[in-house]
Amino acid sequence: MKLNLNQIKSITQGAVNVFEKDGYFEFHRFTPEQEDLYSNPIINRPVVVGNLKVLTTASVKLRFLTNSNTLTFTAKLINGTYREIYSIDVFVNGKLFESICSHETMPENYGERIEDKEVTKIFNFDNGEKEITIYLPFSTITLLKDFCLDDNSTITPIKPTKKLLAFGDSITHGYDCLHSHKSYINLVATALDYEVYNKAIGGERFFPEFALCSDSFTPDLITIAYGTNDWSNNNTKPNDLINSSSQFIGNLRKVYKSSKIVVIGPIWRKDLEEEKPCGKFRDVAKMLEQQSKKFENVYFIDGFNFVPHDPIYYADKRLHPNNKGFEHYAKNLLKELNKII
Repeated sequence: MKLNLNQIKSITQGAVNVFEKDGYFEFHRFTPEQEDLYSNPIINRPVVVGNLKVLTTASVKLRFLTNSNTLTFTAKLINGTYREIYSIDVFVNGKLFESICSHETMPENYGERIEDKEVTKIFNFDNGEKEITIYLPFSTITLLKDFCLDDNSTITPIKPTKKLLAFGDSITHGYDCLHSHKSYINLVATALDYEVYNKAIGGERFFPEFALCSDSFTPDLITIAYGTNDWSNNNTKPNDLINSSSQFIGNLRKVYKSSKIVVIGPIWRKDLEEEKPCGKFRDVAKMLEQQSKKFENVYFIDGFNFVPHDPIYYADKRLHPNNKGFEHYAKNLLKELNKII
């Protein structure tokens, strides 16, 4: 039984648009307006080359109940980031069943463009009804085709009732979890049973215009996790960060009047003692906390200690958490979020 576009849409989470083109299903986590904003040459955001990062499938997943004994699909993986790592993680009844992945362990050098490839996989399950969850990669533009279950099998979509809208940079985007389900925002959304829409872009800073591009839904919770790139950028001064963060939060508050908004201060990074025009790294959290206090129903959480201050928890040994680092991030963030939501 080959699933059609409507069936694929019904079981997809984290994508605002799902299209079928040339036999492939495409998953878009950004609206057309948001995609156009990032591809606008006048605005010239420094983080996107050819709009590729916008088209990656960070936090997009398929989730459903079925009594099918098999699942088959073909995945086309197209370079979307300067990362060679990727994984499509298939869960059965909440447990990792199997992954289609580039590496079993984190490679020493993974910061290169992957070669586009196509992979077909057959999964064989036990009898009876089971819950299937498929996490798509953060690092690739991921297209699916020939998504098939057994003939005459059942398929029932599973959709959480609450929605999380996540803004951020590469760390929220998912860099550099070896397995896609291990990013902190995916772990948090799973623990809370929220559907997460991941609007993060690797390399991004506070972008006030982007916060005015609304989605078609009202999220229950919004998280904002910028700051580390603002600090490291040699053109950013303290007033620039104060203004851009205040405008970003204010714009979101205008667009989503009832949503709870949580601003997360940046996590530890190895080069934090370097001098930057923006000031001391730890001053970033202080500035973000001050701006958060200007608005109603906006909360600040200091993320500095969420990941241990040890390169062993970072894939690149300095900035981007690995699987273990993300587990710490998610665990500590959940503690704080549960006090708010």
